[in-house]
Amino acid sequence: MRKRVAAIVTEYRYNSHAEVIVGRMLGEMGYAPRVKVAALYTDQVPDNDTGKETAARFAVPLCPSIADTIVTAHNGGGIDGIVIIGEHGSYPHNGKGQTMYPRRRFLEECLLALDELGLKVPIFCDKHLAYDYDDAQWMYDELKRRGIPFMGGSSIPHVDKLPPVHRGQLRSAKEFLVVSNGDLEGYGFHAMEVLQSLAEQRAGGETGVASVELIGGERGEVWQAMDRGEWPAELLLRAISVYPDQGSAQECRHLDGGRGKRRQFSGEELGQERRHSDDGRGKRRQYPGEELGQERRHSDNEREQVQQYPDVGTVQEQEQVHPIEAGGHAYRRLRESEPDPALFVITYRDGTKGYIIRFRRFSELWGFAIRYGDGEVAAALCDSDLERPFSHFERFTGLIEDFIMTGRPPFPMERTLLTTGVICFGMDALLQGRKLKTPQLHIQYSEDGSRLEGES
Repeated sequence: MRKRVAAIVTEYRYNSHAEVIVGRMLGEMGYAPRVKVAALYTDQVPDNDTGKETAARFAVPLCPSIADTIVTAHNGGGIDGIVIIGEHGSYPHNGKGQTMYPRRRFLEECLLALDELGLKVPIFCDKHLAYDYDDAQWMYDELKRRGIPFMGGSSIPHVDKLPPVHRGQLRSAKEFLVVSNGDLEGYGFHAMEVLQSLAEQRAGGETGVASVELIGGERGEVWQAMDRGEWPAELLLRAISVYPDQGSAQECRHLDGGRGKRRQFSGEELGQERRHSDDGRGKRRQYPGEELGQERRHSDNEREQVQQYPDVGTVQEQEQVHPIEAGGHAYRRLRESEPDPALFVITYRDGTKGYIIRFRRFSELWGFAIRYGDGEVAAALCDSDLERPFSHFERFTGLIEDFIMTGRPPFPMERTLLTTGVICFGMDALLQGRKLKTPQLHIQYSEDGSRLEGES
């Protein structure tokens, strides 16, 4: 018999996170579910709502409150897990530009309902815990106090990396740079999760974050800081080298509206969450078994073309010259087309540095570069899906189901608390215009979830 889950979502519509996760659990998008959605709650019902029709089609009770959803699932055959998706919907923004999604309220009402029933079941909560770090800490503490298994976070760290990252080398990693896109909070969290999923594997485990800075960059401050040597240009050059749409280091076609121009989705505005449309075009490009430096073949306007990963030279070559010379035409075009990137600067307690650079136009994919202890630099692309059915959510849904079925999360919940904190304090730092020390983020854990020596 399949495990039964209650689904608590902000809204259920075409291409929402609720649809691409809960919809799969219902058997849509060609997915074979291993859990059963026993009851559904939608906090908002927009004009394009599909939750009511979907619930009726699959005979899933659509409930008027969170408590009723959990009780209905329990009374109908038992409840084995809760899936919370507090993403999308019409919610206010605070003064820092963060969307005030009701994730704490959702969890709090779930916990009260479980307490009434005397139950403890695994809980999944999509994306970061909350827009306010005090709320996030409360959520973490309440889950820990009850001994309830928890999984949260982003889908992006779980996609294939092209080329694959050698886990053993991450033990010596000293610097990380992640290329991001979209808005600073919602999409910046994806980048922060990518960064932390790599950084937590360094020797000694995670020791926490000492400080966070976020440079808005509206007047080119990020490029100016790079010119002063305040963040590693060579990591940026290596990271952008793995984006196949860049053609070569001598040509960066899509940055000025050429053939490889980024797709603009209907209704999208800069800085907003993308609402992808499925216009019947081909699905995601498949790159099986590729290694760095190999060619990728993909369809472009119904013609087969071959793109080669660009060669930006060795790290040693890049360090000897200014990035404009090392990166060549691709770098110059990037700087011209992205005059106002934003930059997170994360300093870990053990001296490790992490950077997230947010471009507005460069690419919809996340990529990263890593500097290992011996000075070697490696880079990879996160192979997420830009077209419906967004296959990275298929893998993510499978991980959520594994978690519901076993009660064992695929990574420690401390990762989600830490990445939430970095985003929250980053937005504070941007508002205050200064680097913030973060004693609240002295969060220690190991990748396997075991307690570290000296952890409080």
